[in-house]
Amino acid sequence: MLPPRRILVHIDDAQSAPRRLMVARDLARPLDADVLACYAATPSAKHHSLQVGLAIRGYDEYNQQDMRRRDAAYDAFSATCGDASNVFWVSLPEDPETLFVRQALYADYLVLQQPDLLNDHSGVPAGFVDHVLVRSGKPAIVLPQSGIVRAVPRTVAIAWSETREAAHAVTSAMPLLMQAEAIHIIGYGEESRASVAALAGRLKARRLEPKLHYLEDDGAGIGRPLLERATEVGADLMVMGCYGHSQTRELILGGVTRTVLDAMTLPLLMAH
Repeated sequence: MLPPRRILVHIDDAQSAPRRLMVARDLARPLDADVLACYAATPSAKHHSLQVGLAIRGYDEYNQQDMRRRDAAYDAFSATCGDASNVFWVSLPEDPETLFVRQALYADYLVLQQPDLLNDHSGVPAGFVDHVLVRSGKPAIVLPQSGIVRAVPRTVAIAWSETREAAHAVTSAMPLLMQAEAIHIIGYGEESRASVAALAGRLKARRLEPKLHYLEDDGAGIGRPLLERATEVGADLMVMGCYGHSQTRELILGGVTRTVLDAMTLPLLMAH
């Protein structure tokens, strides 16, 4: 028997953390997975510039603050998933980007939170989601900051272009597509009709009956039209490729990916 899949969910002390836990816990059944709740937050001292004379006292205060934040996150974990035998906790000591990516390499799916553009004091760097998506290469379910979230979606929209990233995302989403009540393929880009038809044929071979949509790229960007069409069809999950690349000192996401991540109002299943 194959071992269960693993869902790695990022946890901090934000109010949204319990919702991430519940989504990961509820996804575990259809994905035949266990869940690793991974607490990762930037140490408080990194957010402040300390004078030399205040460094020892300052770091001690910040360490205590970090312990309180971690304890609050663990309390939320215990209240949400304490009775689940397939949900486990791990706390990373520092450097959430690098260490979380290392954990992600051993997971099958990730559960992350949409970056909070209005909060400069969150527990992770502003580019945390971008970094994890590109560096890990693992499929991630990214949750919006607000709105109703279904762990097991009823209606799935696939943002389709003929790329390896989009194909990786669709393959990763297949366990959820097989349980969905409705599937919509939204094609965009040049010659999208032929590629949408090809994907529809593959899904029909699995006895799925997708509905087909086409968007024209008028040069103003396709990200918002994708989100608008997904909303129009009542999707509670959109599947799409994540486009970007990492360099030694910077990480760059493509325009469509950046727009969708910033403006998303429904969960995304993304893969790089």
